Amino acid sequence: MEAKAKDEIQGLIDQYVLEQIYNSEMTSPSFSINVNI
Repeated sequence: MEAKAKDEIQGLIDQYVLEQIYNSEMTSPSFSINVNI
């Protein structure tokens, strides 16, 4: 069960990261500002 929960969390993290990458491509200037902070 623990492994399944870990896979679920990893899937959510992957989805979140992909959304952040997608959003950063839509708004590149603000993304680079956030990275510099």
